[in-house]
Amino acid sequence: MQVSLEAEQHQLATAARHHIERRGIQLDLARALIHALDPAALLHRGYAHISLGATGELVRSAAMLKIGDRIRATFADGVAEASVDAIRNKPLAP
Repeated sequence: MQVSLEAEQHQLATAARHHIERRGIQLDLARALIHALDPAALLHRGYAHISLGATGELVRSAAMLKIGDRIRATFADGVAEASVDAIRNKPLAP
């Protein structure tokens, strides 16, 4: 009986340790995903957030713009404001 109880205690401790390790891995993956999707992280990788100066609406396409529109470009290290001088609608290659 004593051997069986000790074996079960060992199995329980091992299972608990493995469960904690798996949860730790899941937590690390969740942290990495949150960081990858963080808008500030995108800015630090060289992207900019472009919005219409008048409304603050996010510019998702060149088709949203007109010549003369004021736009605001937010970078990781600051903000630039500009005026649209030309628009060339060219889709990205797949």
